[in-house]
Amino acid sequence: MSSASRAWAFLTVFSLLFIGVGHLAAGRQGLLWALVLSLAFNALVYFLGDSRLFMQFFGTDLQGQDPWKVRSLTSDIAKKARMQMPHIKIINSKSPQAFALGRSWNHGTLFLTQGLLDRLTTDELQAVVAYLMATIKRQDTFVFSIGSFLIWLTLSVTSFFDTLFRWILGASKKSHSLQSQFFTSLFSPAISFLLRLTVSPNSYFLIDSLAASWIDSPKDLASAIWKLDTYSRTIPFNTTASTSHFFIVSPLTEKNWKRYFISHPNIETRIQRLIGYYPI
Repeated sequence: MSSASRAWAFLTVFSLLFIGVGHLAAGRQGLLWALVLSLAFNALVYFLGDSRLFMQFFGTDLQGQDPWKVRSLTSDIAKKARMQMPHIKIINSKSPQAFALGRSWNHGTLFLTQGLLDRLTTDELQAVVAYLMATIKRQDTFVFSIGSFLIWLTLSVTSFFDTLFRWILGASKKSHSLQSQFFTSLFSPAISFLLRLTVSPNSYFLIDSLAASWIDSPKDLASAIWKLDTYSRTIPFNTTASTSHFFIVSPLTEKNWKRYFISHPNIETRIQRLIGYYPI
């Protein structure tokens, strides 16, 4: 089953379960309201999923001079993948990271941080671009947006109760302490199950494989992944748990409740799948 088919299957099953619960709870009237709400939810996921993320990441369009040859590299990959040229945005961050957004092949946007452009070689940068293009080609970006919306929605609820809990305990409690994130920490394992339903670790292997077929050497992609994983520990990119699965390597650590939302397979396995050995 393709990524897009899996995404639509998930939304269909979710909608049918919601409609069934509405019918059991309130009969025909509940069925009608559940149908309306499920249609509204699907519309929000499809049309507003990307918009919310575009507002969260303040990337600027790549304009003027391009010393990294990003346009040329992206154009070459687009021709090999038989895709339209995506938009390219640069995020002003020293942390090397990259991700892509797009509901379809015709609505793709690549996000590259300044730190990534400054620290990778040309071949490694092309490999990263190929990886991002592969996520759009396979429509994993659409699947990722569904998972992101569900996680964002549920974590917003737990965050509301955490805020209320902090108000009850007193304003002196720090918002990022374990005690002040009681509900989020408590329900994170269950909420992360929603991410597992939409985002499979195997997707990253398939993206890696497709990207490697578009570049001269799979080792360039393996080298880029290895470097970015190392940088993610020393120069971490600050993002939310609901968006971490979009990135080429996970920006999250295993120190707090966000560890439950690490969906990427370990780097050693990814590199071994690409070139047959580890370390590089």
